[in-house]
Amino acid sequence: MNNKLNILWTTDNRDTVFNMLSMYAINSVNKSWWEHINIILQSNTYYHALKAY
Repeated sequence: MNNKLNILWTTDNRDTVFNMLSMYAINSVNKSWWEHINIILQSNTYYHALKAY
């Protein structure tokens, strides 16, 4: 069975990033939903999402 999760981050909306993406990734690790988790960042989304801080 393939027990890998790839999360593709394509939005620069910081609410989506912090309330959905990060929470799902953290819970996936803590609750052992997936054995391997990769977060793939699309170019510039990280910069734009955190620019407001």
